[in-house]
Amino acid sequence: LEEPLPFADRIGGCTLARVEKRGAEDWVGFTRIYRADGLLLGACLSSQTRPPGAHLTDSMLEALFPRALLEHKRVVLHTDGRYRREIMRALGGWEDELGASFYPVEISQRSAPRMYAFRKGVVEPAPWGAEFRMNAREALLVTTHGRDEGTPMPLFIRAEPPLEIDQAVRSVMAFMLFHYGALTPPRLPVTLHHGEVIVAGAGRGVLPDSSAFQRPFWL
Repeated sequence: LEEPLPFADRIGGCTLARVEKRGAEDWVGFTRIYRADGLLLGACLSSQTRPPGAHLTDSMLEALFPRALLEHKRVVLHTDGRYRREIMRALGGWEDELGASFYPVEISQRSAPRMYAFRKGVVEPAPWGAEFRMNAREALLVTTHGRDEGTPMPLFIRAEPPLEIDQAVRSVMAFMLFHYGALTPPRLPVTLHHGEVIVAGAGRGVLPDSSAFQRPFWL
C-alpha cells in the first residue's frame, strides 16, 4: 500500500479448526501476519491434540502469534467467523503476555442477506465495495462483482471497540486489493483466503502440521 493503515501496526488473519475425536480434540490453526502497508511478514501453521473442552495452550498461541512479530504492536486480527468465548479469552491472555493490542474483526461468509442496488429505477446487483452500515459495530460488505456472478453475497463484518467499523471495513477492502490479477476475485481478503482449505490439509497430513512460512504459497 502506498499509505500504511494508520490505525494498526500489523494486520493478521486467523483460521482455526477443531475436530472431535474419541476422547480428544484436534486443533489446527493457520495465521498470516502482514505489516500495515501489506508486506507479508510470516505465516504459521500449528496443531495440537487436546482433551475435550481444554483451552488452547500457550505454546500453540505462541506458534500462531509470534512474539517477535507482534510484541507491543496494535494488531487488527481478521477472524474467519465468530470465535467461541473461551478462544477469545485465550487470545486475550496472550495479548496481555505480548503487551500488544488485538482488535478482532469478525468476517463471516454465511447468514448475510443479499444486497441490491438501484440504477435509473432498475434493480441490479450491488457493486464491488458497496457497504451497508447496520450499526456502529456491524456492516455488510460486497467483495465480489455481481455482474459476473449473479447477485453477490456480502460479507458480514463485526468490529469491537476501540476499533471503529469504518476502520474494520477499510482493513478488509485494503487487503482485497492484493488479489489483483486474479481471474476470479475471491470473496475473502488475503488474510483469510483459502484458510479453511489450508487447515483441512494440515489436519489430513497434506501440509506440515507445525511450520512457518515467509512465501505466500496459498495464492
